[in-house]
Amino acid sequence: MLGKNLNELTQTPKMLNSCKKTYFATQKAADFYIEKLQKSSNRQKVPVNSYLCPKCNLWHLSSAKTHEKSLIDCLKAKIIELEKEVKQLKSENLLLQQHNNKEENIIIKRDAIRKQAVKNNEKLQEQLRKLRFDNSSLIAENYQLKKMKENENEK
Repeated sequence: MLGKNLNELTQTPKMLNSCKKTYFATQKAADFYIEKLQKSSNRQKVPVNSYLCPKCNLWHLSSAKTHEKSLIDCLKAKIIELEKEVKQLKSENLLLQQHNNKEENIIIKRDAIRKQAVKNNEKLQEQLRKLRFDNSSLIAENYQLKKMKENENEK
């Protein structure tokens, strides 16, 4: 059908048409012309629909959108808007994950330092306990030596 020229698609005697609008014998021909205009026209308003005229019983073009087409266009715009929002949210999520990873790394390092400090403290506590024990032993030994000297001196 696309190979046919426009005259073949619009062959309807003008005298049968009581409307003063451009007309087409079939919806297919009207829709084909709409596609052609949408690709090549510089008009501000380009036809988007074809409709069967109740006066002349032929197909005309209209730049007014049907309810369904308006709804589809609205939904497409909403999809584009939501896709942009999803992209923005993914970007924000990535930034939050990176921030959380930094915070987690800081927490992990802080916990490692804390654990090392606890181990060091335990070692120091053990060394202190041993030193206190050794000190007590030395004091006791020293006391015994003094006692022995005093006993020897008394004899």
